[in-house]
Amino acid sequence: MTAGAAGIGRAIAGAFPAGGHRVHVCDIVAEARADFSAASPAAGTTRAGIAEVDDVERVFENLHLRLYGLDVLFNNARIAGSTRPVETVSPADWRRCVAVNLDSAFLCARRAAPLLEPQRAGVIVNIASTAGLHGYPDRTPCAAAEWSHRPRRDASPTGRSRSTLTRSRW
Repeated sequence: MTAGAAGIGRAIAGAFPAGGHRVHVCDIVAEARADFSAASPAAGTTRAGIAEVDDVERVFENLHLRLYGLDVLFNNARIAGSTRPVETVSPADWRRCVAVNLDSAFLCARRAAPLLEPQRAGVIVNIASTAGLHGYPDRTPCAAAEWSHRPRRDASPTGRSRSTLTRSRW
């Protein structure tokens, strides 16, 4: 669970140990990780700025050492980004929002897919705000990174899930 030590991520991640499942969360905020660890002592945590390749590598190394596998990846890390008119958004602000909201999901999915493939099961969940569905003023970077005409995207290379994207594999 990325950004799993606080907020929505914590609520979702906290449900796994309560149901008897193992969970590993990453979060950049030390206090949030400590609070999550205190509430879920069996859970693993890793400090990670999830838009950074090296941090994602470390998360998956820790996950492998602790859990020996993966069933569900929740890409929960999101930021609102700039809240200014598009013409005043700096390229650095744009890149930071896209890196956290989009690149992080790619980087984690890229590492998760090889863990899910051998077991022929599992799921990747990309959580987003409603900024990708609604035209909020002054939220251009966030809307661009989260845009989707459907809330669920299925990109299973093996065709395990039946959807319009996997129809050719049925």
